Amino acid sequence: MSTKSIIKLTTGEEIVCQITAQTDTHTSIKNPLKIHTIPRFVETGIVESLALIRWVKPYTEEDTVQVKNNHILYSAKTSAGLSTFYDKQLSIAEEHGGFMTAKRHQTLIDNYHKEQLRGLRPEHDLEEEDLYDDEDKTIH
Repeated sequence: MSTKSIIKLTTGEEIVCQITAQTDTHTSIKNPLKIHTIPRFVETGIVESLALIRWVKPYTEEDTVQVKNNHILYSAKTSAGLSTFYDKQLSIAEEHGGFMTAKRHQTLIDNYHKEQLRGLRPEHDLEEEDLYDDEDKTIH
């Protein structure tokens, strides 16, 4: 069968994968990648940045895993764009020996925001620390 699908699990995770087989109790999925989104600020507002990160691969060498059907809230075929992105991520990972982690994705987004702030600083005289350290300050 091997169709590309997005699966929403009862844990809240969304997985992009290839469904290879289904029974009454289990679904076999190949090359599962977790969808990870992070909002980022652009001139026109907030957009979501998408990354596909490892799901079970760091813990097993298996490409195919079994998911109990009662842990699946829904599944649907991926859009053409997501399917292409998924294929590209698998290809890049194969070429370079790994997938992007959630931590690495967050670091890339943080670095992007820092660069944007550097561009704003002369106009607004913002201190980077003022924007990121509010959680350490107590307000009464």
